[in-house]
Amino acid sequence: MFVMVGMVHGRPERSRVARWALRPWTAAGVSIYLIVGALAVAPTGTVGAEVVHGLGTTAGVWQNATPTGSPSSRYAPVMAYQVASERLILFSGESHMNDTWSYDPNVNQWTNLDATGPPPPGYMGAPAMAYDNRADRVVLFGVDWPSPNETWAFNPGANVWTNLWPPGSPSARHDAGIAYDNLADRILIFGGGDIAPQHPYSSSNDTWSYSYVSNTWTHLHPAKSPDRRLGSAMVYDSAADRVILFGGCANGIDFTCIPMNDTWIYHYASNEWTRVTPPAAPSPRSFAAAAYDSRDDGVILFGGADVQSVLNDTWTYSFFENRWTKRTPAPSPPARRLGAMGYDPVRNQAILFGGSLATGFTFMPTNDTWTYTLSASAASGAPTGQLGLATVLGLTAIAGLAVASVAWILWRKAPRTKGP
Repeated sequence: MFVMVGMVHGRPERSRVARWALRPWTAAGVSIYLIVGALAVAPTGTVGAEVVHGLGTTAGVWQNATPTGSPSSRYAPVMAYQVASERLILFSGESHMNDTWSYDPNVNQWTNLDATGPPPPGYMGAPAMAYDNRADRVVLFGVDWPSPNETWAFNPGANVWTNLWPPGSPSARHDAGIAYDNLADRILIFGGGDIAPQHPYSSSNDTWSYSYVSNTWTHLHPAKSPDRRLGSAMVYDSAADRVILFGGCANGIDFTCIPMNDTWIYHYASNEWTRVTPPAAPSPRSFAAAAYDSRDDGVILFGGADVQSVLNDTWTYSFFENRWTKRTPAPSPPARRLGAMGYDPVRNQAILFGGSLATGFTFMPTNDTWTYTLSASAASGAPTGQLGLATVLGLTAIAGLAVASVAWILWRKAPRTKGP
């Protein structure tokens, strides 16, 4: 901010300027000006703190965590990060497993929780699971016969699973896409495969939301949707308030389906799916592992399977750039599909566990744990790199009050002179 100073015979008019600057009501006016200025530059409710949505070109780093005490080898487990305890919660795996584990990145340790309740039954097809941040509950949908479309919640604090019995539910399915929309406070699921064993790749393309508060599923009926599919990678981008869906195995008939590499965006507030066409994309695949990196503001995707083999490439997607970028870290985890991935915002790392090291109807389960860090230099502030408007106004008000206080003291101590 520039202050115009009057000149008398080539020199500043000191007495008038000093008296003007030292008036306390003038300082108060400056404080109000600063606050109004902060409002003017923040019409959307946030003030950017050097927000950089581009993900850059760094390869990132994969590390084999080699934790103590791991779950047994398995494929198609489901995993979600619990904010309150800074742990990842893992449930099950195919072949009717129904154990519950937690992974603590602080001490690099897996722990069998021996959850009570009793826990949901084991299953053959993967259910869908996400963490509801506001309720502090892990919500799971879709288990196996005789209850293929049940909704369960895990209370990490009490270590208890509860069957919620909502009044209505989506149809039974496996390998559906799932994400928690924090702004809407809704769990969203899309698609999934037929639970009937003779039609495992027949799938759907419906979109549902679940409210833990009201224990209600709602069929959303968007005007258009991605093709019916299962095994998609689906995450919620909190900076954009959008769900990102990639790939999957589409238009299946009995035991065959078509791997896809299309990218779709879903906005809950408008109930719209939109297909986007980035200039490049990962190859067609299904059953890839994915998580949203809130510090770097991008989707991390690893592996999956095409029609011939499992994959071990690493990609990131930026919604604001509409760009997929292939990363080339060395080393990388072994190729796999049906692994579980979550994101730890405290340590700014994605965590990958388990999966199958083989494709087709051959399964080679593993129980290794890997961490991936895209950018170790990211700031440690808000995940999206933004300061809230309330924070900015608060800091501005404090600065303004400090100016006013100093001005008042100087004004009281300043010698009084006559003048206009």
